[in-house]
Amino acid sequence: YGAYLAGTAFAVTGSGLHHKICHVLGGRYGLPHAQTHAIMLPYVLAFNAPGAPDAAQRIAQALAGADLAGDLASTGPGTLDPAAVLQALAARLGLPRGLRDFGLHEEQLAEAARLIEPVVPADNPVPAGAAALQALLRHAWAGDPASTVPGGPMAGSVPAGPGPAAREQEAREEAVTAEVLASFGGAAAPRYREIMQSLVRHLHAFAREVRLTEAEWEQAIGFLTRAGHITDDRRQEFILLSDVLGLSMLTVAINAPASAGATESTVVGPFFVSGAPEVPLGGDIAGEAKGRPCYVSGTVRGTEGEPLPGARIEVWESDEDGFYDVQYPDGRTGGRGWLRSAPDGGYRFWSVRPAPYPIPDDGPVGDLLTAAGRGPMRPAHLHFKVDTPGYRTLITHIFVAGDPYLDRDAVFGVKDSLITDFAEHPPGPGPDGRLLDEPWTSVTFDIVLARLASAPHLPGA
Repeated sequence: YGAYLAGTAFAVTGSGLHHKICHVLGGRYGLPHAQTHAIMLPYVLAFNAPGAPDAAQRIAQALAGADLAGDLASTGPGTLDPAAVLQALAARLGLPRGLRDFGLHEEQLAEAARLIEPVVPADNPVPAGAAALQALLRHAWAGDPASTVPGGPMAGSVPAGPGPAAREQEAREEAVTAEVLASFGGAAAPRYREIMQSLVRHLHAFAREVRLTEAEWEQAIGFLTRAGHITDDRRQEFILLSDVLGLSMLTVAINAPASAGATESTVVGPFFVSGAPEVPLGGDIAGEAKGRPCYVSGTVRGTEGEPLPGARIEVWESDEDGFYDVQYPDGRTGGRGWLRSAPDGGYRFWSVRPAPYPIPDDGPVGDLLTAAGRGPMRPAHLHFKVDTPGYRTLITHIFVAGDPYLDRDAVFGVKDSLITDFAEHPPGPGPDGRLLDEPWTSVTFDIVLARLASAPHLPGA
């Protein structure tokens, strides 16, 4: 009879928010259904209670006779927190307290919230957007006291309080997001649909979190317009913007995962251009770039020590004044070129000693840095792009050891493994017999490429 009543009630009322959450967590991450229910129910009750205070009090009254008084905190004169009652009961039964006990990882919470958002019941008493759901899941993941769960949306996302006006405001905002998400739902390319819907969710959540004003929106549009106007085939302000926001380095980290023994990657920067001149092995890429001569040499190998002959090595750098050739108006070429590694994987070329320099700060990105109190300087470095069939393309720098800006690179590109000693030499013959009548420098940089997962392993290669 009890099962009949429970089944009838479920058929009439439908699944609640906690049940939807449990199905998503179980289906996506393999969490056990019953245990996930036991963990989630107190948190969802605390989350929804502000929108259904009468129901919450009836639950509290029904549980008031439970012998758990010593474990509970009062929510006011003569009242008990029903979520705390449920959590105390779960503790007495020895149930795990947090979702992490069942293998859910903290970095999965944002994705889980996005998956749950579309299946939130339409009649849930409190609006439940992705940001609010993520906050709810974080408490349940950590096993926090259920009383710490904020009722409804995260603080600051709508006017304070769970009243009708606040709920209507939240519903209006969520309706805009839902409509835009639906507009991308019919995209033919699954990856495009995934990226655009995720972008919309995060962009809308950002606007709600900071309560973006119309004046701030207009200022942002003006900023992007200025970035577009200043960008041309010799200057890329949008790459610069990506660099100073750390997005470039994050993208590098995602797409060039650590591979044991391989040279680390870093940002490409805004000054790479195609069509650089080819130089012979041992040639000079300096061209019209001024600076102290610098002899660069090393080997290109795979992670198992195999030499990689014929690898294309593209290099570019600024001159001693901190300017790249593309920053000059006369169309000069200097401080850039490409060559191929020798049969034994070795390479060598002449250039100029790298110098620290400011990234272009005369445009909108410079204004952004100034407003943040950040400087525009980059430590002295030499860019490399190395590729050969069967191996992952490497984009990296080497940095001059001892440079004063190593710990405050404007684009977050420095990695300890890429900091390299540049040796100083008096005037005289260079390693290849070249006679120099001025002091010069040299550096050795051995490059190790990671094999592509699909590439066959060939003996001796």
